[in-house]
Amino acid sequence: MEASKPPKNKKRCEVCNIEILSSSFAKHLGSKNHQKNASRQHANASRQHANVEQTISGGALIRYNLNEPYNVEIDWEHPQNFNVSLIVSSNDAIDLDDIKPIFIRLANTYIQNIGNQTKFKYEIILECNFSHPSSSPENIFIHSGIFQNLIRRDLENVEFTSHLRRRIEELEGRESGIIFNYIEKMHIKFYKTKSLSGGTYVKLPFESKSVLNIQNKDNKCFLWSILAKLHPVESDKCEVRSYRRFENELNLSRITFPVKLNDIPKFEVDNNLLINVFELVGMNLNPLYIGSNEEGDRVIDLLYYKEHFILIKKLHTFGRNNQSHRNYLCRRCMNGFRTEQALNNHKELCDKQEITRIVFPKDNSFKFNKYHYKINLPFRIYADIESMQVPVEENLEGSPPEKTTNIYKQVPINIGYYILSDLPDVLEPGYHSYFGEDCASWFVEKIKEIEKK
Repeated sequence: MEASKPPKNKKRCEVCNIEILSSSFAKHLGSKNHQKNASRQHANASRQHANVEQTISGGALIRYNLNEPYNVEIDWEHPQNFNVSLIVSSNDAIDLDDIKPIFIRLANTYIQNIGNQTKFKYEIILECNFSHPSSSPENIFIHSGIFQNLIRRDLENVEFTSHLRRRIEELEGRESGIIFNYIEKMHIKFYKTKSLSGGTYVKLPFESKSVLNIQNKDNKCFLWSILAKLHPVESDKCEVRSYRRFENELNLSRITFPVKLNDIPKFEVDNNLLINVFELVGMNLNPLYIGSNEEGDRVIDLLYYKEHFILIKKLHTFGRNNQSHRNYLCRRCMNGFRTEQALNNHKELCDKQEITRIVFPKDNSFKFNKYHYKINLPFRIYADIESMQVPVEENLEGSPPEKTTNIYKQVPINIGYYILSDLPDVLEPGYHSYFGEDCASWFVEKIKEIEKK
C-alpha cells in the first residue's frame, strides 16, 4: 500500500515522519528535533565511506573520507606547499555537533601527509541557510577565523564550535529578523606553516652578560646551547670545543639538525629536560615555546634570533626590561613580580591561557577630555558586510617561495545597514540590505542619498 501524498501546501519530512507547511519546512530542517532525529538515523546507519583521492607532488595519494551521510570533495589544492580546501556536504543538513569530529578526522588525514610534528593553520567556514522576512532564504558564510600552529597532539583541544554557534545566534539576534535554518556546507582549509629551525652563529646587536652565544660554524647551535647550560665552563665559554666532549650524553635519535621548533617536545621527553624558547622583538622578549613556567636545573631558556639559538643564562635579568625592581618573571606572559608569592598567584591564571607577551600602559591614570562625544547624535547608522572567499590562482604558479602566500581574496556579497533616527520626519529609521556582487557600490550610493537628506 502506497503512502498518501501530503497536500500541496505541505511537505513531508522522512526523517521525522511528519508533514509540515511548505513555508515552515526550511525552518524545521534547522530545528533541534530534526537534528536529533537525523543524528539518530546517522548513528544507526551502516558506516560506509565516501572517498576522495588527491594526488600530490611525489606521487603520494591522500584519501579524505567521512562516514555517511557526509561527503567530502576537494575545492582546490596546491600540492607544492601542501595547502588544500575541502568541502563537506550532506544529503540532509549538517549537524553543528558533528563539525568537530569531522574536522578531527580530516585533519588527521592531512597530518599524515605533512608529518605529526609539522605545524599547520586551519580555517572553518559554514555555509548556512537563513530565512528573511522580506525575501527568499539566502546562504550566509560564517567564518571561524584562521587558527594556527597546531600539531596532531593539539587536535583534541581545539574549540571552535561555541564560536560558530555564537555567530549564528548573533545573526539571528539582529533586528533584521533573519532566522537560521540549517548548515548546507562546511568548508575546511588547511595551510602548512614554515617550521622554525636553528643554524650557524649570529651576533646579537647588543652586549649582555645574561646570554651565552656559542660561536658555532655548523647547524648545531641548539645542541651547544643546551650543553653550555648543563656543563658550564670557566674559560672559552663561547667556543664549541668546550662542549664537544659532552655531545654524546644527549639522546638525539629523534631530532635532526638544524633543530626545528616543533621537534623540541620530542627532545624534552628523550632527555628529561624542559625547554623554553623566546624571540627578540625590538628590545623585548616574546615567548615562542614554553616547556615549563617553573625554575629548575633541568629548565633551559633559549633565545631564537635570526634562525640561531642562544642560551639565556639569567632570564629574570635579560627579560625584565624596565621592570628592574621585579625579580620574579612569568615565562608565559613576560611580566615581572616583586615577590615569589605574587608570581605563584599569577601563574594559577596565566598557565591556563595561551602564551603571549602582555604590555600594560605606562600611565597610571586616564582623563576624559572629549566632552563633545557625550552629546547624542540625532542619526546613527550601523552597517555590516559579509564576503565570500575566492581562490587566487594566478599568484601561485611560478612565484618564488615565501613565508606567506596569497591563496584567496575576500569578495563582498551582502551588505545591510540599520538607521536609528531621533528625527523620523527628516530621516526614517529602518533596516535595509542588498545581496549581490555589486553590494559595495549599492551601499555607497545609499549613503550618498542619506547625506543629501
